[in-house]
Amino acid sequence: MSAVDRDRDISVEDGRQPRVLFANVGSDARMKSFNSAWETVLGYDREELQKLRLYELIPLRPLAAVMMVRQVLNIVKFGPMEFHLRCKDGTHKQFLWHRRYNPEVRTMFIAGKEVSGQEEQLHRQDAALAAGGSR
Repeated sequence: MSAVDRDRDISVEDGRQPRVLFANVGSDARMKSFNSAWETVLGYDREELQKLRLYELIPLRPLAAVMMVRQVLNIVKFGPMEFHLRCKDGTHKQFLWHRRYNPEVRTMFIAGKEVSGQEEQLHRQDAALAAGGSR
């Protein structure tokens, strides 16, 4: 089984597709391997994703998107970062990204968890708690 096939088979325990995007990104900003969540969450098929560079998925002006990917691929400064990706239907989703550099294969391993809409969900929960507490 190839690394691509192993990445494609990553899923959560209950059998649903993962909501976390995993990928190995080379210095050319191409994804060398990625899991099926990229397809499920963003709506692109595997062949489309293989042709794109990461900065082409970031909904910023081209130079700003390239600069964002440079930060992602920075092998000195690590830490979580947030940025959006463009879905095939034109919508954007926000992700919290973690990354680690693999010097043996000279790629950056990235893991992005979708955080779109979490603030709205927290506001709804707070409102529901406040309404329940005011009885």
